[in-house]
Amino acid sequence: MFLKQKRFKQIIRQGKVENEEEITYETATTAMRKAAHFFSALQASDGHWPGENAGPLFLLPPLVMCLYITGHLGTVFPEEYRKEMLRFIYCHQNEDGGWGLHVEAHSNMYCTVLNYICMRILGEGPDGGKTMPAYEAGNGSLTMAVQFPNLLGERPSFRFVALISPLILQLREELHTQPYNEINWKKVRHLCAKENLYFPQLLIQDLVWDSLYIFTEPFLTRWPINKLRNKALEMTMKHIHYEDENSWYTDIACVEKTFGSLLWDTSLGLEALLACKLTDEIGPTLMKGHDYLNKSQVRDNPSGDFRSMYRHICKGSWTFSDQDQGWQVSDCTA
Repeated sequence: MFLKQKRFKQIIRQGKVENEEEITYETATTAMRKAAHFFSALQASDGHWPGENAGPLFLLPPLVMCLYITGHLGTVFPEEYRKEMLRFIYCHQNEDGGWGLHVEAHSNMYCTVLNYICMRILGEGPDGGKTMPAYEAGNGSLTMAVQFPNLLGERPSFRFVALISPLILQLREELHTQPYNEINWKKVRHLCAKENLYFPQLLIQDLVWDSLYIFTEPFLTRWPINKLRNKALEMTMKHIHYEDENSWYTDIACVEKTFGSLLWDTSLGLEALLACKLTDEIGPTLMKGHDYLNKSQVRDNPSGDFRSMYRHICKGSWTFSDQDQGWQVSDCTA
């Protein structure tokens, strides 16, 4: 897009190196100059370099699910947005039909279930709009690994219960190997597909989890202990609101909620351009990049008694994304 807007045209002649031909200093310098000019043309008007940072494949599905169960999916994401989301998911589907933790990872049960549910919510049918191979995991049922559809349905440990829509009823049939109402959730809590089992589960681990689930959770819901739980929930909401207000609602997950790694990419890009020692040729690019870095520096510490909110001083630092986000990063600052 920027190349068209700027009507960029490469004026540096192309250097060709034949097979087994020695690469000369002049040839290498020409290639470097071409790359530097091309990269400079990709710079945005405010001095940063836009770039996609969408590797994880477990971030979009929960957002789509939350918007679906709250009834705001169509309002937040119009039809064209949903089409592009489906395109993105299909483009990163592995050959075995599944999805991994990120775009280059092998398939696992967790992300396969998440993305399958996401696609169904976005309008795809059970067989998909494209040829979609069936993903088979070592432990059988998709949902046995994560029990995810219960987030959309009924489960005692959750206080919020979504309305059971026809789509949720269909997902229960599609994702389970047995009728949903016959599943004994206590018995399948520790089942895990081999693709998701990065470390063997220890007996002591299962005992601790079962104790918390069977005894501690019911105990915390009864008076007077539930007063402590309510206090904890109030403190949690206080932290959430504080984080929203101090980051202009981008929060610490700036990569997913804003424009990606703006400052990170810009600083590394400028370092590469400076190493080319072409200041006379790309001076305006370097000046715009410097101006962006200067304006991106965090000017103030978090508001109020930020130490009680487990925050640290950040005045004078730089973030991973932009100034508004406010979370200092040591390597970006360096």
